[in-house]
Amino acid sequence: MTFVESSHKVSKLEKHLYYFGLRGNRNFGPKLVFRTSTDVFTPPTGPEHNTHIMQLLPVYDHKKLGQDNLWATIHKEIVELLGNQEIQLTSVDLARFRWDKQNTDGDRETFTSRVMIWVGVLPDSTTGDTTFKSFEDILQLLKQHDIHDIDMAYRESVAQPLTSPELLAPVNNLHPLQNVIDWVTTTLSLPIAGLKTLHMQGTLGFYFRVGDELYSVTAHHVLFPADHGNHSYTYVEDEEHNSDYTYLAGPKKKVVLMGNRAFNNFLASIQAKISNLNKTITRTKAEASGAQAVIDLAATKGNMKKMKEVIEALKAFFVTMKKDWSEVNKHVIGHVVWAPPITGFNAPHSYTKDVCVIKLDKQKIWLNFTGKVMDLGPEIESGKFMSLMNPRDDTQSEFDYPRNHLFELRGILTAAQISQPNNQDLKGDPV
Repeated sequence: MTFVESSHKVSKLEKHLYYFGLRGNRNFGPKLVFRTSTDVFTPPTGPEHNTHIMQLLPVYDHKKLGQDNLWATIHKEIVELLGNQEIQLTSVDLARFRWDKQNTDGDRETFTSRVMIWVGVLPDSTTGDTTFKSFEDILQLLKQHDIHDIDMAYRESVAQPLTSPELLAPVNNLHPLQNVIDWVTTTLSLPIAGLKTLHMQGTLGFYFRVGDELYSVTAHHVLFPADHGNHSYTYVEDEEHNSDYTYLAGPKKKVVLMGNRAFNNFLASIQAKISNLNKTITRTKAEASGAQAVIDLAATKGNMKKMKEVIEALKAFFVTMKKDWSEVNKHVIGHVVWAPPITGFNAPHSYTKDVCVIKLDKQKIWLNFTGKVMDLGPEIESGKFMSLMNPRDDTQSEFDYPRNHLFELRGILTAAQISQPNNQDLKGDPV
């Protein structure tokens, strides 16, 4: 067999370093396969010379693609074209990139790329020549719509779905369990799994009511394994049957709070907090000597007393969780009532429909139910959180940090608000 070197193959260094920083400042990004942008990649010349740090930016507007939902049309045509060429793609998105580079005067300046069609392909599934051929076909497609200002790039990627006793009320920042209790409260974004698929884990979405019943949503793929088929599912209790409708009912699919891994991590987090506090107490005792220690004695005693109280509360909480929650059947918080099959390119905005509705057990939720609230604390201090919400110093933030760090969900963003947000980062670009 004769191997022919690809004429459009990127260098090994560029392949591994071009997207450096997309997964964090010191982390490698996805591997580059092919790109059409004209910026010159400058490899590091030694261990002291860092490559550029790449930042991914969204695309909220384009003169042509933003008209008459044109991007949705072109997106569908690109997916079909790549599929016909048997390119094993994982995603097709619009993106821009930003990085700092050194100019001829030795100063650093910021460079922002043109709008780019960013294609993800399975690792080691294609070559530069193959992607170049597909690019030429896509280029002709863009020319049909008089679009000439877009680059393309292919990178390797793997698509991964983001997969009891009464729940407790959320607590304030002074509560001894503030750092560990979130996953067993009634706030939003609780970790869930199917009773029969505990290895698959996801997140509970927003709550809503129908009459006196309480429901929530999650993604279809969280509770229905891919190898079981992509089918519609409905479950109706006997007393809920309506002669006006025909239901396709399946076996009852119970939903639990925390799958196996999440519950083990939950218990481990409590033990880790206890261990850390014990180490802090030991260190504080060792430092309790000298003139300054005498001055600080009252504060030290107060802090140690508070830490010991927290340790006792955590120990009691750990025992309760082990006793009342170790049996997985006690984690059941509801069951699936409706889950349509996963579909893509749904009108009018070509979104993917991946939804599942869960009827919740009110006896386990209602007593401590606080409504549709997101717990913002205590991991991020309130001042820092407000800075993250509005990083600019020259504008007044519209965000007020909520009392007891419980942020109420007030509505759902429209497609227009998502595509044209009014938030800006430090450089004034929309985010």
